[in-house]
Amino acid sequence: MRLRLVAAVGVAALLLSLSAMAGDPVERLLGESRAVPVLWPDAEHPRLLRNLALPLPGDTVADRALAFAASYRDLLLPGDERSELSVERVVDLPGGPVVQLGQRLGGRRVLGGGLNLSFALTGELETAASSLRPIGGLSLLPAGMESAAAARRVSEAVRSAGGVLRGELFAEPVWVITAEGLAAGVLVRAPLSRPLGEYEFLLLGAEGRIAAFAPRLPMAQGYAYPKNPYRGTYETVTLPDLTSTEHLTGSYADVYNCSGSSNATCSAKQQRALPDNDGNYFIEPTGDNEPAKADDAFGEVQGYYGINTIRAYFVNLGASPSAIKVGVNVPLDDTMGPNAFYTDREQSLGNGPAVMMGQWRNIDLAPDNDVIFHEYGHHVFGQMSSTGMFNMDQYGPVFWGLMFNEGAGDYFSCSALDDPSMGEYFASLLPAYFPDGYLRMLDNQRTCPEGLYGEAHDDSMVWTGFLWEVRTLLGAAVADPLYLAVIPKLPENADFPAATQLFLDEAAKAVDAPTLAQVRAIAERRGVDDCQRFITLTQDGHTGFVYSRQILGQYANMLPYIPAELHYKIEVPAGATGLEVRWTTFPIGLDVAMLVRKDQPVQHTFSYVGGLQSTYDFELSGGGGSYDLLQPTTAAPFEPGHTYFFQPANKDMTNPQAEYTIRGSVTMPDCPAGQEPAVKNGQVVCAPICEAGQERIIENDEFLCVPICGTGTERVKLEGQYVCAPICGAGFERVIYEGAYDCAPLCDEGYMPEKKDGQWKCVSESSGGCGCGAAPGASLLPLVLVPLLRRRPR
Repeated sequence: MRLRLVAAVGVAALLLSLSAMAGDPVERLLGESRAVPVLWPDAEHPRLLRNLALPLPGDTVADRALAFAASYRDLLLPGDERSELSVERVVDLPGGPVVQLGQRLGGRRVLGGGLNLSFALTGELETAASSLRPIGGLSLLPAGMESAAAARRVSEAVRSAGGVLRGELFAEPVWVITAEGLAAGVLVRAPLSRPLGEYEFLLLGAEGRIAAFAPRLPMAQGYAYPKNPYRGTYETVTLPDLTSTEHLTGSYADVYNCSGSSNATCSAKQQRALPDNDGNYFIEPTGDNEPAKADDAFGEVQGYYGINTIRAYFVNLGASPSAIKVGVNVPLDDTMGPNAFYTDREQSLGNGPAVMMGQWRNIDLAPDNDVIFHEYGHHVFGQMSSTGMFNMDQYGPVFWGLMFNEGAGDYFSCSALDDPSMGEYFASLLPAYFPDGYLRMLDNQRTCPEGLYGEAHDDSMVWTGFLWEVRTLLGAAVADPLYLAVIPKLPENADFPAATQLFLDEAAKAVDAPTLAQVRAIAERRGVDDCQRFITLTQDGHTGFVYSRQILGQYANMLPYIPAELHYKIEVPAGATGLEVRWTTFPIGLDVAMLVRKDQPVQHTFSYVGGLQSTYDFELSGGGGSYDLLQPTTAAPFEPGHTYFFQPANKDMTNPQAEYTIRGSVTMPDCPAGQEPAVKNGQVVCAPICEAGQERIIENDEFLCVPICGTGTERVKLEGQYVCAPICGAGFERVIYEGAYDCAPLCDEGYMPEKKDGQWKCVSESSGGCGCGAAPGASLLPLVLVPLLRRRPR
């Protein structure tokens, strides 16, 4: 894989602002494609356009990408003549290049908008993954805060919350779709040492209202040797591609010892590992170089070996990652815990990409290849993918972009080491926190949505569990390059269904139809093919995660709460008498409320004036409780016969995040066998359970089981019992014949109906009547006309 950065490296962006071509775009696509295109989820709002085999004009792949966007603009951006599409990046893969287009207006990025186009080696377009957002009908709102002022606002917020910056802030002007129209906002990236990580803050309006924030670049926890000290002893290894005879400086990695630096930086960088007279680095992890020491030189050797080993692995798959800096013995204070992180802008190491391996007390992460490989996976993912780390849809914050990033780090680290356990060495150092002996396990049975937690590291196990099972089926030689080819195709707002479909499309190129069916079955069984973040409440409960406003400090009042990523729902049937919804938090006593909405999920949008705006019916607090459905209150107006949706909302300011466990159950009356609860006259009583083909009605204040009548019939009584009787057409009338309803013809005067050999006909009254064989004066007649048969005049 080669990366050809267009806009990102200062080459003039190719801007596209062309009017839609005439004709129905779907029909044109069907006509121009050499295959049968598939538009998913539908043709009206396609996110994935697959199986295209579409020839396009243009000398370069970037030209062809722009030609497609111009030709099918009315399909991708209906009614939008404003948006510009620029080529942001071209990712070259063995199976063909991927062109990533960004959506802009006046050169400013539209937050969340993009189009990724995958081409075959023949030059034909294969797949389009769209996260474009039509803005043609939106009003342009007044200009917002300047970038420099926005950066200062974020700096003030972080410092007032006790946070510590570890580098310069980066502010990017963006367009944001709000409830009022298209707003000019500023996206500020802040590298922090407390809390450790990189965060993005979205500011709207002239006053710089903080509308949202989220972690941007992922943090990881982990440790290493050929695998790690937990998996064996250190060995003699090759240190390839050195360009220096004095230090661990090479073509693809420069390693620095960060001992003595300021917190979470490499401000006092040095290179302590020195070669012997033969140019070798035989530094044992003992004595002064024991990893527990804050300034050991062994970590430098391990870091250099680990980075070059995982780089060679990715190159073998077809990638071509850029060079990187590595910091070992990075000081972490007591509040951070043992950690490691990747950043694409490490100021203390020249503002380039860097893997930073932390030293916390006597715990050193540098000896753990699990973690080094994981962090390098973020480097590769970031250079290949346009997937955003954070997104906000109508249901609130979504961290699935970050989840896919974390999943890539875990999957490729574990696959390269051929071990599904992530971080055993680190876990062995803190057994009280990790009693299972690992940080994360890829060989798992997690399903979606039940296996979600609402935090990117943990949720990645749902995705990597699917990937690892596919790897077990196909083998690493097939599965690893297959997934690497998917990464640049992921749209900016990637979710489980879109990623799964792209994975299946890529798998179809590598395996036969029966094997593809097995891969599809794995996806369906694990639920990743249609996963949404709505979880059914049960008595067993579900545990989730939600950030808090604490990081905003003095500006925390700009957000009333932080909504969780996950939503919950419970069906309250007609006849239910009670509902119980309870939740607890960890740490105990945090101020986490539940936003509640009847029959549809809680929804959110951005307002240019008011920031985060939420739509819900009422709010529960205090950990919930039991609710009487027969006497609902104004504070908790639950009613039977509805589905209720719940979304945790963290109002707390005492802790940076909260874990919650929520449970729910519905109370129904106890009924004897053969009966079930039902509502009658506003009261819940026991009613008979009707057989198949029957339904329950109330008649004369009693429940009855009556037949469900099909087309052409209706329910009527016969001898006191409901039956299904035919609806007779013109010229026929309903009669009772041989104990059942039938349709007999209306006969002319002097004639009457008779049924013979299964057929009705009109016969002369003098012929003996209906042909029933009834004696005159008999008390029962086989044929009873209901009502009395009328005679039509001739």
